[in-house]
Amino acid sequence: METIDVRKPVPLFSIREAAARGIERVYSPIWVGTMDHVKLDLVEGGTFGPWLHLYSPCNLIINGRDPVDFLAMPPLIDIDSKCLYAYCGPLPDSDEYRAEVEGRTMMIEAATPSDATPP
Repeated sequence: METIDVRKPVPLFSIREAAARGIERVYSPIWVGTMDHVKLDLVEGGTFGPWLHLYSPCNLIINGRDPVDFLAMPPLIDIDSKCLYAYCGPLPDSDEYRAEVEGRTMMIEAATPSDATPP
């Protein structure tokens, strides 16, 4: 079994590096939501498809769907920026993730006046 020195920082990697390593889900340590993550469509040969899928328990109430898909197109998305870790948290079909979606939905609904209209 490999020994990991917890005092040593874990290196960050890019979307391109994640695909080359076969890592399907990644997250940024600066994101507030601990369940927020991006899923890559891995393709043979260590590459990924053009679409990235952003999962977040807030997506459903804010965007009406989860995940939110977007194109990984430079320069809009820097696929070589070393700013990510592998995501190992709850997946969207897990009870924990669904409970977080429900909790955030109730919180946002409780904070929204019933007569509020979107801009």
